[in-house]
Amino acid sequence: MGIEPVRKIKVEAASEFAERMKKIHEEAQAALVKAREDMTQYADQKRAEAPKYAVGDKVWLSTEDLKIN
Repeated sequence: MGIEPVRKIKVEAASEFAERMKKIHEEAQAALVKAREDMTQYADQKRAEAPKYAVGDKVWLSTEDLKIN
């Protein structure tokens, strides 16, 4: 977890608990990485390339989100 104990643990149960928590932490991290990859893949399926515009091209502009007084 990024923090190493200063001294050895003398209680076996505490050592086992620490190892179990470390394993659970690693599994949770792996699950989060997989979830992020799955969500990225799903989101990328619906994305399309942005159109290429050149100077002088005529385009439509929606004023729906613009405040025009």
